Amino acid sequence: MICSILMVEKLNHLSLKIIWVSGSKSVRISTNNFTLQEVQLLSQMFKTKFDLDCTIQLLSKKGNTPKDKYLIYIKVASLKELVLPYMIPSMKYKLGLK
Repeated sequence: MICSILMVEKLNHLSLKIIWVSGSKSVRISTNNFTLQEVQLLSQMFKTKFDLDCTIQLLSKKGNTPKDKYLIYIKVASLKELVLPYMIPSMKYKLGLK
């Protein structure tokens, strides 16, 4: 198991900033090698612990992909207040701020 409950419980506001991969209206968390059960656990934790608006999306299979792969998308609007204290000024544009 890649994603354990212990790992999930250690996530905090700064962790969310660090795992922020990209974003405009949403933030993508690449959980490609996680099982669906692990992705659901992580997504539920984001909702429960941080009140984030998350969705799980199935990546389309390409080539010889042996299993389904999933991503978690978080709407930036639900993330702003949590990560703003950790953002350097030059990155605030990602939150729609100047």
